[in-house]
Amino acid sequence: MPTPEVGWNILDTIRIHPANKGRDLSVVDLAERAIRASGLVIPGLSGIDGIIAAHKAPVRITRETKKVAEWRRQTDHFIELGFADELKYKDSEKYRLTIPKFFRQPRNWKGVYDYLVAYEGRIPHARICKLAGITQYADANKITDEADNLPPVYTAYAAGTSELVIGTFEQAMAETPKYGVAGTMIFIDMFYLSHPQLFDDEHGRWRDAGRSRFGAGSVPYLYVDGDGPGVDASWAGYPTGGWRLLSRGNKIGT
Repeated sequence: MPTPEVGWNILDTIRIHPANKGRDLSVVDLAERAIRASGLVIPGLSGIDGIIAAHKAPVRITRETKKVAEWRRQTDHFIELGFADELKYKDSEKYRLTIPKFFRQPRNWKGVYDYLVAYEGRIPHARICKLAGITQYADANKITDEADNLPPVYTAYAAGTSELVIGTFEQAMAETPKYGVAGTMIFIDMFYLSHPQLFDDEHGRWRDAGRSRFGAGSVPYLYVDGDGPGVDASWAGYPTGGWRLLSRGNKIGT
């Protein structure tokens, strides 16, 4: 078998292979012309060792975890709704990176706080409602939250099911699950945007915001029906009210 010369390529190895001796090699010539005409590169023999070594190297596959995929899904939705534009981010990916990724779920939360929620609080509540298509039966500008030291952007775990409590608002608040904190109205909006399927007959079509108020004595809530989501409020002093307080785990991601 002849020794390959400098400048020979892979097709030349077909031409010089002993098993092809005496055979019609015109098909190789046609193939070479077609490949060169298409602009493709025919590797030379001098670089074949590097190509072989690269293909023998272990294949590394990077796969997003479920939490990262969920973070991307929720931030995609925020971007689609115009949150990045509202906050003057020209690059939507830079906006996405301002939302913390989800942290590992504490073991003792499983079965209660199972739903990941990304929270965007840098946009005024009324504007969030406008962008998200949430009707304001109660003016969102008049909804206030209990003072806290939480950052304007964070991630959390929320309870998928909010048990119905018949009685006073204080009685409903007393039923908040262990390790839980009642949510604000904006948190309920974010929960709805992330998990709208949980506002059905099985899970309850509304959630009350235990840490928000509409005026002095009413508790705002989000209700979802055939007309879509809407913000309204119920009197906190009603003695036999029906309450579904949305709670989140008492730890957040920043």
